[in-house]
Amino acid sequence: MKLGDKEKKILYVVAAIAIVLLGFFLGYRNINKKTEKVEAEVKELQAKHKNYLAMQASLPKYEKGLKEDVVKYDDVINHYNSGYSQEYALTFVKDVENATGVWLSHTGFAQTEQIYTFGNVASSNPYYPTNNGYVTDYKGYKTTLSLTYEASYDDYKVLIDYINNYKFKCSIDSISSSYNADSDIVSGTISLSIYSIMSKDRNFNNVSFPAGMVGTPNIFSSEVFFPGANFDEANGDNIISDHDFVITCQNADTGRAVAVGPKGDTAGVQTVVSKDNQKVDVTIRVFQDKAKNYFVQYSVGDAKYPVVDYSKGDKFVPGENLSILVVGSARVDDNDLAGAKISIVNETDKPLAVKYVSDDSKKPRCEIVSIKGEVVEYK
Repeated sequence: MKLGDKEKKILYVVAAIAIVLLGFFLGYRNINKKTEKVEAEVKELQAKHKNYLAMQASLPKYEKGLKEDVVKYDDVINHYNSGYSQEYALTFVKDVENATGVWLSHTGFAQTEQIYTFGNVASSNPYYPTNNGYVTDYKGYKTTLSLTYEASYDDYKVLIDYINNYKFKCSIDSISSSYNADSDIVSGTISLSIYSIMSKDRNFNNVSFPAGMVGTPNIFSSEVFFPGANFDEANGDNIISDHDFVITCQNADTGRAVAVGPKGDTAGVQTVVSKDNQKVDVTIRVFQDKAKNYFVQYSVGDAKYPVVDYSKGDKFVPGENLSILVVGSARVDDNDLAGAKISIVNETDKPLAVKYVSDDSKKPRCEIVSIKGEVVEYK
C-alpha cells in the first residue's frame, strides 16, 4: 500500500510529537531526580547552617568558659612544684622552721617516685581529631620526708596549718606526737609527702641564691658580721637569710636583670622578671583584709603577680616580721644599665624591714623612689 503525501505528513507529525513527548518525559524524570537530590542536600545544609548559627550564638559563652577553665587549670598546675631536689628539701625544712618556730631535729629523705602519668583520659568531644585523648609529657611525682620535731603546743598548731596551706601541694601522711605538760613541749615525727608535676615546659630552677652573696674574706672583721644581742635589730642582717620577699638586680646578660618574688620560689611560678638592660619600675605592696590575712602584689614593668585578679593579691603567711631583701650587683661596664626604681607600700599591722646588700657602690642598680606605710630600711 502506497501512502500518499497526506498520510506521510500525518505520520511525520505523529512521529515528531512522539519524539517530543518521549524526550520530555525522559528528561523530566532525570531532572526531577536531580531536583529531589538537590532539595535533600539543601535541607541537610540548612540543618547544618541552623546548627552552626546556634553554635556561633553560643561562641562568647564558650570562649568565656574556656578562659575560666584555663585560669582554673593554671591555678591547679601552679599549686604543684615543677621539680624536686634534696637542696630544695633542705630549703623547705629551713622555711618551715623559720615560719613556725618548730625545731626539726632530724630530716630523712626518700627517693622521688613517679605516681601519675597525664594524658590517659579519652576526649568526649566528637570533633576531636583522634578522640584518643590529649597529648602531654606531664608526669606527677611524690617525695616523702620524715621529720622529727619539737615545739610548743602553739607552734605545733602553726606547723600543721603551715604544711596544710603551703604554697605547693604537700600532705601529712602520718604523724605521731607526745605532750609534756610541764614544759609545754610537743614532740614526735611527721611523714610528709611533697608533690610535683614535671614536664619540658615547666622549668625547675632548683635552689637559687641571690647574686653577689659569696661570703667575706674575714668573718671576724667585716661589715657583715656584727656580734652581740642587738645584732639583728641594729643592722637587719638577719634579713639576709630570713626574709619574705627578694628583689634582685643584676646584669641583663644573665636573663634576669630584675626579679621579684617570694623567698624559696624555686620553680619561678611566683617570680616576675625583666630582661631589659635599663631601669624598670618595680612596685611591691603588702596589705591585709578584714580577717587580718596577709596579701601581696608586685610588678616589674608591665609584668605582674598574681597574673589573675592582680588587685586581690596573693595570700601568704609572714613570719614574725615582714621583710624584703634587695640584692644588687656590681656593674660590668658603662653599657650595663639594668636596675630597678622601686616603690614599696606597706598597708599591714606589721612594720616592713628592707635590707640592701651587694649593690654597685658608684651606680647602684636598686633605687627606692617611693615608700608608703611603716617601712624600715637597712643599708
